[in-house]
Amino acid sequence: MVPWLITMFTIICTDLAAGVWKSYKLQIPIRVSKAFRETMGKMIVYFAFVIMICCINVAMKGGFEFAKWSALFVIIIEGGSIISNLLKPHGINISLNAIIKAFLSHSALPLTCPEVDEIVQKESVEQIRQEEL
Repeated sequence: MVPWLITMFTIICTDLAAGVWKSYKLQIPIRVSKAFRETMGKMIVYFAFVIMICCINVAMKGGFEFAKWSALFVIIIEGGSIISNLLKPHGINISLNAIIKAFLSHSALPLTCPEVDEIVQKESVEQIRQEEL
């Protein structure tokens, strides 16, 4: 489980770096204390979640690999956050709600054009900057 936890830690730190880069590119004031406070909060919640799943896995005699899947789940969530942070300065805003709605409403792809437009919204950089402030 240690390699998965190290990977989780690395991805969370990468998300912090991507968030700082996004703020720099959008000319949003960067507050180091706020960035670290939010990152530490995320880290505590994510590690507590994975440790809880590890305890459940041990209680079930380790028959399933829930702990690895929980770490992978956290990595996927943070990966989405990294991608979002990297795309926002270019005026691309990805809506998580629209992605979930598309997956729940359709069992097979491809999606129609209006649904794709709802997931990936091209916005002005100034509009994204105002939302981030």
